[in-house]
Amino acid sequence: MRTCSPRPRGTATPRAPRRAAPLRELAAEARRYDLIVAFDVLEHWDTDELIANFEAIAALLFEGGLFLARFPNGHSAFGRIYQYGDFTHKSVLSHYKIGYLAARSGLDVVRIANARRVPSRPGLLRALRHRWRAARRAWIERSLSRLYGVARLPLDPNLVAVLRKPAAVARDASSTPRDAHEPDPEQA
Repeated sequence: MRTCSPRPRGTATPRAPRRAAPLRELAAEARRYDLIVAFDVLEHWDTDELIANFEAIAALLFEGGLFLARFPNGHSAFGRIYQYGDFTHKSVLSHYKIGYLAARSGLDVVRIANARRVPSRPGLLRALRHRWRAARRAWIERSLSRLYGVARLPLDPNLVAVLRKPAAVARDASSTPRDAHEPDPEQA
């Protein structure tokens, strides 16, 4: 990952002027990022926008860069509250749709699942209660999956997706395979 060089204390951080730019424009300017985050954004795009923006996001990421997104879970009855409670939502998204969009745009799926839960307050009893609830939720998800004969589907109201741009396979003349009967050009 790229890192910023340290700056002396007391100096102001230079900032580029902020402007709203479509993702395609940023990609055309050859901008690249290690991480792109979209919390509660994807559901506001229609199908054509999703396809175009996923392709632009893939173009904006450095190799190994991550795309982190949170969106209402279209497979869960509990996600319907967020999905249909907002008139500006244009798309219902699920684990399968995000996987399709990732594959289509050349991104690898690292994880698409329920958000990681952490106890909100300290204390042993609260931590145990938190773990007990998480275990019960996982059991319910597995039980429903077995009952309906489908792969385990996360049931939380929101899903979190982590997608990675794979490293390009660099092939130069020295790494291209040669026929065993071809003479080695360096020995000729």
